Amino acid sequence: MLDTRINQLQELVSSMQRGEFTLSSNIQGDDEIALLGKSIINLSQSIDEKLRNQIKILEFTQKLNEGLFLTDILEYIYTSFHDVIPYNRIGFALLEQNGDVLRAHWLKSDSKKRFLKNGFSRPMQGSSLQEIVASKQPRIINDLEQYFLDKPNSVSTRLALAEGIRSSLTCPLISMGNPIGFLFFSSNEKNTYAHIHQAIFCNLADQLSSVVEKSKLYEKLYNANKNLSESRDALTIQATRDALTGLFNRGAISQLLEVAIARAHKNRDGIALLMMDIDHFKQVNDRYGHQAGDAILIEVAKRLKSVARRHDNVGRYGGEEFMVVFSDLQANNMEKVAERYRLVIEEQPFIIPGNALKITMSLGLSWMTYATHISEKVLVKLADTALYAAKDAGRNQLKINIAES
Repeated sequence: MLDTRINQLQELVSSMQRGEFTLSSNIQGDDEIALLGKSIINLSQSIDEKLRNQIKILEFTQKLNEGLFLTDILEYIYTSFHDVIPYNRIGFALLEQNGDVLRAHWLKSDSKKRFLKNGFSRPMQGSSLQEIVASKQPRIINDLEQYFLDKPNSVSTRLALAEGIRSSLTCPLISMGNPIGFLFFSSNEKNTYAHIHQAIFCNLADQLSSVVEKSKLYEKLYNANKNLSESRDALTIQATRDALTGLFNRGAISQLLEVAIARAHKNRDGIALLMMDIDHFKQVNDRYGHQAGDAILIEVAKRLKSVARRHDNVGRYGGEEFMVVFSDLQANNMEKVAERYRLVIEEQPFIIPGNALKITMSLGLSWMTYATHISEKVLVKLADTALYAAKDAGRNQLKINIAES
């Protein structure tokens, strides 16, 4: 009579042929059939583990191909391989000074104790790591305490033990036949690492080695581009901003006015321009000095920016004269909006050493509708005329000039 367990064995094999490897069996006994069943189960589990590890390696390869920064790749290793290689800590170090010095560049640990920190460096001369470089093979130490008894002068081992590390797996990073650094996996438990971990680790290290130089070059290019962009931005600010107040300078605010006029014509919108001048500013300079005058100009600019709306462009037109270009101001609220700029100057005194000064501004507002074909020069002249009308009327007030269609 055919042993029914044979059918179970056949079903296990068929499952593996279908790509199913997470198998279990209730085959009983200790004879050859039962042992064969256990062997099949062990084989399926081994294949399943290797497949999962291979998937991890493939995913890692994909990350490498995405062109991530080196630190991003190392972070990915730390977060993704816990179920493949046991570890509490991963460290990455590079050889410097023609291979004479090893310096820690990156580490990640689940321990709050950090003695082997980034920047930690040791000479390679006389180090046991030289043997790893020479053999180009990984090294497993499954009892760091015993290792330290044998090599009591090892500073890095002493610091690792202080962090709680008890076993380690170290692999050299080799690029185009040359050693460039090391990758360290460390565990808080003794006897953590075995040959299977070594094989997976070598695979990771080989792929990591191939991108270290590329990543370093990529980061250099990124930083160079970032510096270039920052320099360009700084030059743009320097070219368009007033050095004292930080507002748009005369050239920049005039260009913004031209753009606003063109947009108003295109969209058949109205546009308004506000000119402002600090009242009796020459007297302030004559009495308190130019440093006090500069301090007042800076504070005026700060206050004007504080009440500026999202689409208000504020600039220093020259001396103590300021300009605001409005691109979305409606005729029914233009006076209210313009008055905010006058009031923010008047409402609080200006503090200079030993004095609190009351500062006011006179304002002239010019307005045009979409039907009015008018130039920047004419709009500025209309605002300037309104400004001088405000001064002639007693200062600290707003006058409005509306352009006729």
